Amino acid sequence: MDLKTLLKKLKDDKTRIMINGLGSGEIRGLVTDVQDDYIVYELCDAQKEKHSGKEKTKKEVKYIPISSIYEMSEGEKEVTSAPNLSSFNK
Repeated sequence: MDLKTLLKKLKDDKTRIMINGLGSGEIRGLVTDVQDDYIVYELCDAQKEKHSGKEKTKKEVKYIPISSIYEMSEGEKEVTSAPNLSSFNK
């Protein structure tokens, strides 16, 4: 699978990813469009205000040439599983 096909798959699945170190920590990154030679990458920073509890969102759109992408990561994923019944038979 080439990089452009992978980027289109990530866009269609709406997978949050980090590209070239962008989109780490509290800032989430999402590929919103894939063109012939560049991608549209949206950074979203959502923060809750301490006193009011309201959520404040900042968005930034970056246009990144596909040829300059040197690193991509989906980051950490937390998986929780329900205990199965076989664990109770011991």
